[in-house]
Amino acid sequence: MPTPHDSMPDRLKTLRKQELGLTLEKFGARLGVKSSVVSCWETNRQAIPDYRVYQICHEFNVNEAWLTTGDGRVFNEPKSADELDAEAFVRVVVRLVDELSPKSKRLAVEAAKKIIERFDDPQ
Repeated sequence: MPTPHDSMPDRLKTLRKQELGLTLEKFGARLGVKSSVVSCWETNRQAIPDYRVYQICHEFNVNEAWLTTGDGRVFNEPKSADELDAEAFVRVVVRLVDELSPKSKRLAVEAAKKIIERFDDPQ
């Protein structure tokens, strides 16, 4: 017999309401989407894009296997403060880059590559 958490939309709703205690608006705001988008995901009117699954898992420290298949625990083990700070920074950057035009995205990626090269090749 199926349980209420058999589908990813059901698990997403359980995560948002029961595990995190967030409204559609607050959950969506953390992801940079409108509450109506989250509602569409939870009611299976719109598929959750893979990049949003990744974002949800990183934003809320959710076990991707649990969200996508129902296997394992809801949350990953807590991370160190240093890892959380770096992840918060990455979330902000990803959110900002996501809002850029295609041309600006390409320029941002090129700039990021140059920065990474400088850190990888100390002089």
